[in-house]
Amino acid sequence: MSLKGTVLFVEMTFPGLDHQGNDQIDKLISLNKKALSEKIKEYQAFHLKILGNGVFSVFYSIHQAIVCASALVKDPNSAFTNGLSLKIGMCHGAIEMVGGDCFGDAVNVAFRLSQLATANEIWADLEGDYPQHLPSTLNCEKLGAIPIHGRTGLSTVLKLIPIESPSADQFTELAPFESPNKAPGPAVGFIDFFYNGVSRRCLRQQGPIRIGRADDMDFQIHDDRVSRSHLKIEWRHQGPTVCDLSSFGTWVRFQNKESVLFLRRESCVLHGTGELILSSSLATKEPPILSFQISLA
Repeated sequence: MSLKGTVLFVEMTFPGLDHQGNDQIDKLISLNKKALSEKIKEYQAFHLKILGNGVFSVFYSIHQAIVCASALVKDPNSAFTNGLSLKIGMCHGAIEMVGGDCFGDAVNVAFRLSQLATANEIWADLEGDYPQHLPSTLNCEKLGAIPIHGRTGLSTVLKLIPIESPSADQFTELAPFESPNKAPGPAVGFIDFFYNGVSRRCLRQQGPIRIGRADDMDFQIHDDRVSRSHLKIEWRHQGPTVCDLSSFGTWVRFQNKESVLFLRRESCVLHGTGELILSSSLATKEPPILSFQISLA
């Protein structure tokens, strides 16, 4: 049977107990599998299966899947063993139900996103209509276009972030700063920038790179259409991330890709080579374009 559903992969980890060995961690995971399954069932999952160190489930409703994931990561120790962390991947798309099993692109993507997420994170590919399904208890960070093993092309991935004090009946997309306690990022060595014949190499260990019109910027662009502090690039665990700080926004265009991502006070993970267009509209005549190339160490 073919249908559209929202797939949730929830992986259990105990990052603070690595010193206790695999046998002890396996025991803790076994103890928590049933509790995790029962918790997910409360949110109307119509298909559920325990797999290894996690639980795979499918929902008819995007909203119910999001609410379930949010409840799990907001307080993961409320129903489970202390020290448990959850890594959640979510994808809404076409699936095939065959003999009590579930297959399809959405299953693969949800699993891969759970592998990319870190402790108590939700990574999601929810298609274009996701904002209407987000409860007021969540903020959203755009991670940008990311390659997923087993899928042709790039996937537009979001990180859903539970918040403690939601604003009433309002959803705001933010690009929050990462905790300094997060695991170090991948081995990205440096980024080369090119603008109007000027090039600049910025090393990862230099920290955040500030780009704009002001004199104190790390990379200054002399153009009145560019904000004084237009954007910054910082290294997070996903990789180098551009954060728009401007009034008018920034467009991100990756090499050999037709799609262009627009950021306004939002963030996006950079990869490979591409361009940052510092303008509110792609139709602007000769907009300021900053090219970039990321090199691995």
